[in-house]
Amino acid sequence: MHPSATDKNDGKRTARFLAFLSKGNAQIHEMTDGKTVLVERADSQKLKLPACIIRQTLSAGLIIQARKQTPDAPFRIALSEEGRRIVEARRQKAAPKRHAPTANEPVRPDGSPLARLYFAKNASGIHLSKEEYHAGERLRADFEKSQ
Repeated sequence: MHPSATDKNDGKRTARFLAFLSKGNAQIHEMTDGKTVLVERADSQKLKLPACIIRQTLSAGLIIQARKQTPDAPFRIALSEEGRRIVEARRQKAAPKRHAPTANEPVRPDGSPLARLYFAKNASGIHLSKEEYHAGERLRADFEKSQ
């Protein structure tokens, strides 16, 4: 495999691992092959990944490791402050940048499904008023922003 492809895969795995840890602390269980680990959160969600990802994120200061209670106990890990900052930055970057329309903005016929309803007419008149359309678009923008 090409080295840059490996780096790209490791980057994706690292991002996935950090996002996984952002939802709760976890334990690391080493697999018998010595190259793979199983990361398990308290909510029983599991993620299997190469052990090198754990070593890289630990050495980069993105995760912290708690002391083992006993020698045979699994390692406990959590996101560090730096790891949390990176996860939050990735979430912000991935969030769609939409603004909610105002009542004065025109309705574009090629826009959302609400726009198609606004322009569709039935025998009794309009499906959606302009105010209803704009309220629906604001609601949709708020919903997408919260995701």
